Amino acid sequence: MVFESCESVDDLAGNIGVSSKQIKFLVYCRKEEESYKSFCIPKKRGGQRVIEAPKEDLKNVQLAIKNRLSEFYSPPSGCYGFVGGGGVVKNAECHIQKRYVVKADIKDFFGSVNAKRVNGIFKHLGASRKISYILTQVCTKEGRLPQGAPSSPILSNMVAYRMDRQLIKLANKNNIVYTRYADDITFSLKSGYPPDGIVFVADDGWAWPGKELNNIVEANGFSINIDKFYLHRNDHRQIVTGVKVNKKTNVSRGYIRQTRAMINSIQKDGRETAREKHFNHYPRKGKRTIPPIEKIVWGRLEHIKNVRGPGDRVLKKLQGRFFRVVPEYKKVINKDNKVLSEVDVFICHKKEDKNRWATPLAEELKARGWTVWYDEYEMIPGDSLSRKITQGLEQARYGFVLLSRSFLEGESVWLRRELGGLRAKEKNPDDVRVVPIWCDVDIEDVRGFDTVLADQFAANFRDNDVSSVVDLLETRLMR
Repeated sequence: MVFESCESVDDLAGNIGVSSKQIKFLVYCRKEEESYKSFCIPKKRGGQRVIEAPKEDLKNVQLAIKNRLSEFYSPPSGCYGFVGGGGVVKNAECHIQKRYVVKADIKDFFGSVNAKRVNGIFKHLGASRKISYILTQVCTKEGRLPQGAPSSPILSNMVAYRMDRQLIKLANKNNIVYTRYADDITFSLKSGYPPDGIVFVADDGWAWPGKELNNIVEANGFSINIDKFYLHRNDHRQIVTGVKVNKKTNVSRGYIRQTRAMINSIQKDGRETAREKHFNHYPRKGKRTIPPIEKIVWGRLEHIKNVRGPGDRVLKKLQGRFFRVVPEYKKVINKDNKVLSEVDVFICHKKEDKNRWATPLAEELKARGWTVWYDEYEMIPGDSLSRKITQGLEQARYGFVLLSRSFLEGESVWLRRELGGLRAKEKNPDDVRVVPIWCDVDIEDVRGFDTVLADQFAANFRDNDVSSVVDLLETRLMR
């Protein structure tokens, strides 16, 4: 158990890696209201969201608790909020090309998790009564999880674990998809109609939460916000966690147009005037500092990149325009270009092996999401062979060398150069860059060509089809 060995504050401090004096001061000396700075930000559809940001010393302890909990918490398959490998795009990808999308919002998600429920989580993880009290005091404010504390997301996910499992079971029973991103619950299905247990459509056409869905959410101490419950068919725009999912993950045309208009305004009017125009056109309730317009556009471009990818043509045009008016954005463009210039693998092969092994391997790798430098994809008439191959070797993380009889018995300056270029990237014995793949050859054949390659066996086409070969490569390279 995570906190089973903690019998004192000193034990707890050592367990999470902070000072015991720091914990004692926060729990026993400083008043709770002095540990937070509260402010409001306007919600997208009106109203105010209260953010309670912990002061630096408390934030550090909460972050240490969060990191400790992360070592043991494993989210359910449908949970994408505040977890490694998650995110709004990953969440949205689960609902692409579905006939119906059902969206539900949990009302006051963090505020619904009270101190008693948090205390129960820590006790479940082995904490004694005293230690669970201290941990709860550090992670809650006014008897609930504060929105703004780094420990709140993982604790809310842990409290919602049973609800997630029950909703996954409900979805599986009806052959539909379920995901949750923080307080956003989404169901989707390819065919048919959503079951009454999940959504009920009244005679007036309005959609309401189904009885089973509502009962599960309420039984777990949460409630659905009726004003944010939607049923979207695929002949209308389907948005999941801010991402359009009708045909593929995308952002709306309006989002692109607004971003372009903001860049044009910066160019035409200057940054300060553009900022005033933006907030006059999109008024917001509540007092808060208006961020610089370039930061807003910067964030919007990052969102477009996350959804459409760094190589998207529309994104590249917007980035180019933005760079002309905000020169400091160049560092992002340079970083993106570097990412786009890198590939996972360079395929080194003999011409005679192209149809039998090289092309099927390249196609299988691409189908699984690998980026591949393969001469069939890269070379066009007029290209310099030397320059293209050199560029490919520089970009590639790995070199898959197809060792066939034609490769081993033939004399080719280019193959020797490619193999030498790949080996030059291996800075130490653990830095594997050359990955040989045997193609109808045996150990004696390979040893006669190169003893080092003979000791680097990765996969063998003689015993495996292309899919099995790539399975072995992915396992070997931990991809």
